[in-house]
Amino acid sequence: MPRPRTARLVGVLALCVALLAGLLGAAAGCDLPSEVVSGPPSPTGQPSPSPGVSGGDILTASDEPEPVPTEPASALRDAAARVAGQNIRFTLGNGVDRADGVIEGATGAASLSRIIDGHRVQVDVFGSELYLAGFLPADRIMRVDATRLPDGHELLPVASPLLALRLFTGLTEVKAARHGRYSGLIDLTAVRTALDEAGPYQPQGTEVRLVNYLAAQAGDRAGRVEFTAIVDGAGRLAQVQIVIPRADSGRDFTYELVVGQVGVTIGVPRPGGPAVVDAPASFYLP
Repeated sequence: MPRPRTARLVGVLALCVALLAGLLGAAAGCDLPSEVVSGPPSPTGQPSPSPGVSGGDILTASDEPEPVPTEPASALRDAAARVAGQNIRFTLGNGVDRADGVIEGATGAASLSRIIDGHRVQVDVFGSELYLAGFLPADRIMRVDATRLPDGHELLPVASPLLALRLFTGLTEVKAARHGRYSGLIDLTAVRTALDEAGPYQPQGTEVRLVNYLAAQAGDRAGRVEFTAIVDGAGRLAQVQIVIPRADSGRDFTYELVVGQVGVTIGVPRPGGPAVVDAPASFYLP
């Protein structure tokens, strides 16, 4: 019986990219049922349909020396708010690898994908439901319930692909320079407090658990998480890099989000049919 290929496991946030380089390392050692790794191919012959994307504004850093904002933290939060809730095309990276993504602002449905050795691997996100395509034989698509994943599981970040927007609720000591450049610190403990308050970017249970986990991993450094950011000429967040303490198996992890286009027309279809199989109970073990 063929088994899923394994891959190097990295820390909880690194999986946003690393899972697309060979995800089911998270399931290595799980006794997957035969229906997950065998069975008839999907009718389309593709692991999952690619999301349709068109139109939108391309975000670029401004070449004009705009005045430096007098309240940089407020200006940066406003820049993030102009992106939150929009249909966007983005990339996630760790300084070495990256994955391409799209998200529907109204529904939160998202898709992350990457081409590896000519083969497309993809993770579709519908709230707490994750669909893993391109990792299993016979065009199987595995459906994962993120609410059942244990704390610290490598798949939790996938349910919150725009984590940076949430982390901006904890901005502190923000400095601004010309050309839309920002730097400063993020207080993860303040982010945890903000998760209890209503806002335009509503948290999910998996997101709350993820932030709690990151804060616990950071320990005494949770209040001083370094970041840099770039805002485009229209005042929209275009790029952010956050160095999260001890998030990669005790090592610091570099999280990068680049917003490529805003206002795109996106269709993220939910996978269905006989190709979709549920993850086994063993997948959710700590």
